[in-house]
This record gives sequence, C-alpha cells and structure tokens, in this order.
Amino acid sequence: MAEPSEIEKLAERKRKLIAESDRHRQDISRELRNLGTVATWAERGYSAAQSVRAWWPIAGVVAGFLITKKGGSLFRGLAKGWSWWQIAKRFAPIWRRAYEAFSAKERD
Repeated sequence: MAEPSEIEKLAERKRKLIAESDRHRQDISRELRNLGTVATWAERGYSAAQSVRAWWPIAGVVAGFLITKKGGSLFRGLAKGWSWWQIAKRFAPIWRRAYEAFSAKERD
C-alpha cells in the first residue's frame, strides 16, 4: 500500500481543523445568543431594583408607623397605607406639573 504523502496528510489535517473550527464558532454563537437573553433579564432586574431603591426608606418609615401605632391592627394599618398610596398616586401628576412649572419659572 502506498503511504499518503505529507501534503495529503497536511491537507486532511487542515480540513479537520476547519470543520472543528466551524463547530466551535457555532457553539460560541449559540452561547452568545443565550448570554444576550440573560443579560437582558439582568438589566431589567437591575433597573427595577434601582427604581424601587428610592422608595424603600419611605416604605420602611410608613410600615414602622403603621405597625407601632397604638390601638390599631395591622390590617387596618395596611388599609390606611393603601388609601394614602392611592391618594398620592392621584396627586402625583399635579405635584409633578407644579414642580415643572415652578422650576421653569426659576430658569427664566
């Protein structure tokens, strides 16, 4: 039997390396797509945590006030807190417009 020449061996090795490289590229591409999905969820979670972070001190004070208030039950306190939240939510646009109008006057 004739032995394959050195050039044929190198050509075969090159073909195998190219095939292996293509498989690795596909694997990396698939992993990057998966990583993109995870990164999107991480960004959303971080954004939500940042937006909630400013309200935690206020929520803590309100919860402490409602829990330690004498003569009131926890459920009554939660109901009052919910009522105040609804009132604040309705007045927030008014307060925001007033603040924007006031700050616009200061800039002029």
